[in-house]
Amino acid sequence: MARKITSIKTLLVASQSYLNEHGTPQVPSDLLHGHNKLHYRNTSGVFHFIDEQDRKVQINLPSTIISNNGDYLSQCALEGLGIISTPDLSAIKKYNQGN
Repeated sequence: MARKITSIKTLLVASQSYLNEHGTPQVPSDLLHGHNKLHYRNTSGVFHFIDEQDRKVQINLPSTIISNNGDYLSQCALEGLGIISTPDLSAIKKYNQGN
């Protein structure tokens, strides 16, 4: 028998230097204008959103870097190389560490 323990959400995160250079997206469609992702290999790489009209939106950005190492991709995000999709718990931990 299986039992749900918790839900894990994913967040899109980027460094302040990346956002200064590429702009801060306000709505999902803003991502289509000059943004790129750091892609975790063996995942679809498509970002999923619910827009202002409660419609499902899928956005696929060009990949700056593709890797199967989450720590490496997180470091690349900190260095301003792109936007990363990461579990909320991981993002909160790095934020609390001052990253």
